[in-house]
Amino acid sequence: MTELSLAQINRPNQGDASISAYAVEVSYFLTGESKNYSQTAGFFKRVKPKKNFGKEGCGAFELAARYGKTDWTQNSVNAGDLNTMTFGLNWHLNPQTRFSLNQVFTERPSLGAARYTNVEFQLTF
Repeated sequence: MTELSLAQINRPNQGDASISAYAVEVSYFLTGESKNYSQTAGFFKRVKPKKNFGKEGCGAFELAARYGKTDWTQNSVNAGDLNTMTFGLNWHLNPQTRFSLNQVFTERPSLGAARYTNVEFQLTF
């Protein structure tokens, strides 16, 4: 999956600014599932495990990686770039429930060697 965002900011008395960002994401299902994209709706549908968690099976396990970059250096903003790299594990218990565990690495090169790492845990219904 890829994303591209462009934003125009109207800043009276400071000059207009524009910000661009992009992200690239890949994932792989260890249990053989896939993501289904709905072209009419314009989004990915819920993952349906081959065997739901419980008596039937273990659900679906998905490994994911994402790289994103936001450019804040254009026009008069000049706040530097923001780079992020995320590695994640998603456990889809059934089509309605997902556990996510992500490790996010963030870097602002304009701040020198400033790097930040955080771990996120999320439960989605």
